[in-house]
Amino acid sequence: MPASRKKAHQLACVIVEKTIITDTLKQRFVIEKEFAHGGFGRIYSGRQEDSKEYGKIGSLAIKIEPHANGPLFTEITVFQRILTLQKLKDWIDKKKISHIGLPPYVSSGLFTYNGEKLRFLIMPRYEKSLETYRIANNGVLDMHVTLTIAKQCVDCLSYMQDHDYVHGDLKADNILLASKNEYSKCFLVDFGLARLAKGNVDKPDKKRAHNGTLLFTSLDAHRGCAPSFRGDLEILGYNILYWLCGTLPWQKCLQKPEAVMMEKEKFSKELDKNIKRLLQDEYVSFLSQLFKLAYETPYVNKVDYGIVQLIFNQVKILPSSSKSSNSLSTKGKENSKKLTAGEKANIRNISSSTSHEHEGNTEDLGSIKSTHESPAPKRRKSDRIVSQLLKKASDSSRIKNEKSLEVDSSNGNNKKSIRQPDVASHKKNFKKLEPKFRAGLKSTAKQNASSSRALLVSSKSK
Repeated sequence: MPASRKKAHQLACVIVEKTIITDTLKQRFVIEKEFAHGGFGRIYSGRQEDSKEYGKIGSLAIKIEPHANGPLFTEITVFQRILTLQKLKDWIDKKKISHIGLPPYVSSGLFTYNGEKLRFLIMPRYEKSLETYRIANNGVLDMHVTLTIAKQCVDCLSYMQDHDYVHGDLKADNILLASKNEYSKCFLVDFGLARLAKGNVDKPDKKRAHNGTLLFTSLDAHRGCAPSFRGDLEILGYNILYWLCGTLPWQKCLQKPEAVMMEKEKFSKELDKNIKRLLQDEYVSFLSQLFKLAYETPYVNKVDYGIVQLIFNQVKILPSSSKSSNSLSTKGKENSKKLTAGEKANIRNISSSTSHEHEGNTEDLGSIKSTHESPAPKRRKSDRIVSQLLKKASDSSRIKNEKSLEVDSSNGNNKKSIRQPDVASHKKNFKKLEPKFRAGLKSTAKQNASSSRALLVSSKSK
């Protein structure tokens, strides 16, 4: 089991079915069966009285915690500030996409039950968590499933960054599927660790070191820094690797947070070599570039999600020809290395977090429909473009740091601290590279369209 966490919150009392709660707008909600609970609170299914949208039994998830608990208060604040239905719709229209995997805010409030003051948050209810399916799938997911879900996570993180927030606890437990056994639409939930990251200062605090889910948390969090934009991308990278492999190099030392941090630091220094130990060669470049962007983005800066999209667009994975191409499979995949008996035993024990338990259903896993056979991805020119962008960004940061050290030395200051490059300088360097970056995006889009037409012609001729 992972190391025990520092702070335990009180668990709410059990609420009897058919209890009615009322929010500040006098909307009435009916509490139904409890379907999940964690260290902080209980989660019930529910419905809204006199509502067409949420009047159906079980259409809502109602999270309840004691009033004194902090995590649900934090989560409600995030929902009210950035997850209103209108804000989500506006962003979808702006980005010209069809879906954003973030749940809309429905309601929240306070009520007293058997003398205990409780806080509640209401959101739409979704299906089981991705973690449920990962475990049923021998602990791994194939590349097509992984990329489909990861791309949706990228949109979620990009949305939150646009609103100056970070999530801080992305993992399969906190990703819910919109419908049973389908992964084409999923939702990132649990905002108990989400924070405003605008104005972050790189100031480690030992009291909050290693915050988050230890297996996936970022190096910034290990150091005790406030959650960062780059940290969310780093956490996504660890999850992608974990979904494909079923294991991570530091999984064996989860009882020792400092040891986990050291293993992640070692991993970051020889990315290609360490990723090759876990994955087939054709996926190494894609993940290596993703991690490099996360590691090389300055702590105070926002992530360039345009480059992230370009990195993802390099990997060409064709869906299976099965009728239900977005269904999940219980079969193990060949794109990851085989798990040892010890690793299999560990699969269910790595999701401990300081945030809420996932909102996933606790029922047994239902039947899963079809499989994916994922061909190897094709290499593209954009691979080289991304590498050049990352190298130039890294070089500019290094040169800036060296100049800072020279100034310190000339002033008689021999401290070996490396300053963060200033934000304006970093943005200026990226502006110079923007034409090449945009050209790379267009080139990739054309190649994707060409490949799709060729495949269509080929399938028709057959």
